[in-house]
Amino acid sequence: IYEQDRGLVRFGSGFFTIKQERVTFEDGFYGLKRSNARFDIVLLFASNPTTGEVNRFFTREFFNIVHKHLRRGGTFEFALTFSENYLTNEEKFLLSSIHKTASSVFPSVIIVPYFSTYIFLCFPEEVDVDGLVYRVRENFHRIDGRTRFFSAAGIDYILDRTRIAEVKNLIVPSPINSIAAPVAYLFGILEWERLSGGAILRPAVRLRPNTLIAGLILLSILALILGRLISGKTFRAFWAIFLLGLSGISFELLLLYLFQSSFGSLYWLVGLLSSGFMVGLVIGNRLFTKLGLKLHGILLSLVLATIILVL
Repeated sequence: IYEQDRGLVRFGSGFFTIKQERVTFEDGFYGLKRSNARFDIVLLFASNPTTGEVNRFFTREFFNIVHKHLRRGGTFEFALTFSENYLTNEEKFLLSSIHKTASSVFPSVIIVPYFSTYIFLCFPEEVDVDGLVYRVRENFHRIDGRTRFFSAAGIDYILDRTRIAEVKNLIVPSPINSIAAPVAYLFGILEWERLSGGAILRPAVRLRPNTLIAGLILLSILALILGRLISGKTFRAFWAIFLLGLSGISFELLLLYLFQSSFGSLYWLVGLLSSGFMVGLVIGNRLFTKLGLKLHGILLSLVLATIILVL
C-alpha cells in the first residue's frame, strides 16, 4: 500500500484490516516506479482527475508503470465517478480520454458500470470478455451468502452484458491523457466550470494550441509596438509592467502544475515557490528604484525572456 496521508491510513484501519508493515508512506506514482515487485492485482483509489496531482495516476506514463509491475494474468483496477443515468459532454470526453489512454497500454480494457461508478478493468494480455464475466458470476454464485459487500443477484446485475455493451456507446473520439498534455485534467476543470455556471475556458478550448500561442505572441508584439510609438515614460512603464506581470503569473501557474505533476502534494512546496516569486519582485523593484531608466533594455529583455519561457 502506497499512501502519503498517515491520518487516512489510521482512519481506514477502523474499517479494514491494514497491516502497518505493508504500508509505505510515499507518493504512489514514484513508489511504484522505484519498486521491483510484481503484482497480481493493482488497485488505484483516487478521485476523478480534477487536479494535477491526481491526474498523474490517469496518464499513459503511470499506466506504463503499472503494466511493467503486473504479472501475467494480473489486473489493474480503478474507477471514475459520474452521475448514474446521464453523462455530460465533458464527462463523456473524460471517460473516453481515460479509456483511450488505458487502451494504448493494456491490450484489454473493460468498463463495468456500477451505479454512479465506472470501474475500469485493465489486463496485460488479450482476454475473452464474455468468458471472464461468466467465470466471475459463477464464482460468486458458488460462494453466495459468504461475502460481506456483494450478493450473487447484485453481481448478475453489475455484470449484465447489455449494460457493459452500452458503455461503449458513450465513448467518443478524444486524445490520450499524459503529464505533458493533461487533457483529462482539462475536462475535469471544464466540468467544474459547467457546474459553477462559468464560461471562460470553454471558448478557449475550441482553439488549437498553435492558435493560442500565435495570439499571445501577437499580443506581446502589439504591446511592445504601442510602447514604442506612444510617447511618455509612464505609459511605456505601464506596458512593461503589464507584460511582465502577465507572463510572470502565467509562468508561475505553469510551475505550479509542473511541481504538482512531479511531486504530487503541493502543500509545502507552494509556499516556497510563492515566497521565491515575491522575493524576486522585491529585488527587482529595489534594483529599478536605484538604477531607474538605465535598466530599460534589461527590462525589455526580461519581458521577452519570460514570455518565451511561458510559451
